[in-house]
Amino acid sequence: MRAYSMDLRERALLDSDARMNAADVAAKYRVSGSWVRLLKQRRRETGEVAPRAQRHGRRPMLEPHLHTLAALIAEQPDHAAAPTWDPTCLVCLDETGVTNNLLRRYGRALRGERVHVMQGQWTDAVAWAEKGHSVVPQHRAVTGMLAGVLAHTGEHARSMELRAKLGSGEAYGAPAGLFYFHAARSEWELAASWFEQAVAQHDTRAPWILPRMFGDRLTSSPYWPALAKKMNLS
Repeated sequence: MRAYSMDLRERALLDSDARMNAADVAAKYRVSGSWVRLLKQRRRETGEVAPRAQRHGRRPMLEPHLHTLAALIAEQPDHAAAPTWDPTCLVCLDETGVTNNLLRRYGRALRGERVHVMQGQWTDAVAWAEKGHSVVPQHRAVTGMLAGVLAHTGEHARSMELRAKLGSGEAYGAPAGLFYFHAARSEWELAASWFEQAVAQHDTRAPWILPRMFGDRLTSSPYWPALAKKMNLS
């Protein structure tokens, strides 16, 4: 937003000095009343009324090294994604109150199965899902995810055994697990149906975690507009 001109500032102050109240000055010049009051306060305290220099954020710390970084990435594109520790020793706790808008939607995550599933790295996805299931075996969403990814590695019997633990989907959290199960198998019509059941259960994960677990595959599907409408997101 551009700063107000010096001419407008001076005219607003002249009217204020003539005992016009801040609300009337604001209405006359189509500015906010708080801006008028702050301008008067600034003149009173510092004697200044001119626009201050616009600030557009600090200079990126890595800016001097961008060419070097670009060359390194071009030389070895996947270097940043190579694990330098044993991933089986890591545990990622989701749903800890941090919005996953803070997370990258795509790319080189080393934690959890989300990126592995999106990229079709099913062996890695199973390893992460197994880790989560070993920590919280009663967690229905984790059970559904593990059941879904196991189907891609030929372990159909165990996949269906875990699926059976989710029952008819009536228990709280079971629809979310069944959404993960079908989404991991790319059965989006069924996944959307269970997502709708999760919304009906008022599952707090429905608006922000479930739609993003598989990138934009659900939100770009023909099923999403109706689902978003049910959550008043449309």
